[in-house]
Amino acid sequence: YGISKFSSMSLQVTEVTGSEWIGIFNDGTLTIVGGIVNGNGSDGIRSSGDLSVTATQVSGNLGSAVRHEEGMARLDSVLLSNTGPQGSRGTGAFASAEMEITGSVISGNEIGIFLSEPATLSLSNSVVSNNSRSALNIQPGTTANVEEVTFQNNGADRGPVIYNASNLSVVRSRVIDNLQMALYNDDGAFAAVEDSEFRGNTNPIDSAVIDNTDTAELELRRVLIAENRVQTFRHALFNSGLMVVENVTISNNFGNGLRSRGEATIR
Repeated sequence: YGISKFSSMSLQVTEVTGSEWIGIFNDGTLTIVGGIVNGNGSDGIRSSGDLSVTATQVSGNLGSAVRHEEGMARLDSVLLSNTGPQGSRGTGAFASAEMEITGSVISGNEIGIFLSEPATLSLSNSVVSNNSRSALNIQPGTTANVEEVTFQNNGADRGPVIYNASNLSVVRSRVIDNLQMALYNDDGAFAAVEDSEFRGNTNPIDSAVIDNTDTAELELRRVLIAENRVQTFRHALFNSGLMVVENVTISNNFGNGLRSRGEATIR
């Protein structure tokens, strides 16, 4: 380890680089302000306690930039970017406990944010961009609340940009210029999207920009779905589950606008 912490500690303007394994390990209460955690052999920061990280760059590590397993983690004004040597990639933020991220950039990872049961995520006023696979991966038994977030240029290798297998709320956010399916709402999942836009996304492989599957529920209110590109005869919005569409604009997409073979209410 670069730094191992089992009780309470505050680190200010600290640089932790080049550790063989984890850069910083926290098993107590840890506050980091203005740090650089770079080029470590596994996770940049791994926490099993309470964690607060502000104005800190966590980049170029070979595991997760931040891996949070127990307690509460608050990340404010951080850069999570884990493109390592020889192009190896990790996860920007991995959480199996409660995590808040605000005013931050999660960019250049394989997966931007990955949630494992029983994680709860609050993500606000942030940018999630240029991650080679999913920007946000929500596994069963987790919850993600997203507000005023931009998801952009994700999915160069594989998507979807947002994968939801549990509970997702998206408010006043933009999913723009991504290279794979924008939102996949998997069986048994619930997603509510309000006052947001899906624009300029390209799905070269699958059938839709937004896909609501057989036993999933999707609610879209005051949403713009525009200028997206899918294969010929495919769909900007595809529903085979339960869907409510209210005050939604679907315009200027390449392919079909909406196809529903489940139960849908449009008003």
